[in-house]
Amino acid sequence: MNKLFLFRCPSRSYGTFGTLVLPENRRCYSTLELPWKGNKKDESCVPSGDYEIEYTWSPHHKNYSYEVLDVPGRSGIRFDIANYVSQLLGCIAVGMTINNNGIERSIEDSRIAIKAVERLLNYEKSMLRIMWSDYLL
Repeated sequence: MNKLFLFRCPSRSYGTFGTLVLPENRRCYSTLELPWKGNKKDESCVPSGDYEIEYTWSPHHKNYSYEVLDVPGRSGIRFDIANYVSQLLGCIAVGMTINNNGIERSIEDSRIAIKAVERLLNYEKSMLRIMWSDYLL
């Protein structure tokens, strides 16, 4: 089973940035989530911990994507195509790089990154470990 690691920078009011590491494939991607707000639905990033992710149908997005399973008190958390925190309702956006320029910090090339992660994981169920980091990644 594939293993992924999400190392998050400290959460800020404008969002939670991190690095998604796929060690078996030697690849890293940028991530963006909502700020930490006590795991509130549609307002908070996902709690740290170990989760299975599975490639499932999303009725909301009307496509297949990776879903983070068994998040306490929440459902429908996915690896999502998004560039700005304002586009998120609790999912994990995956991108190629972090953009610190401009008014709103963002990640770039989210669609490219999501498709790359899906291919690298071969659309198989995988394990995701989410951790907080004291360092900016």
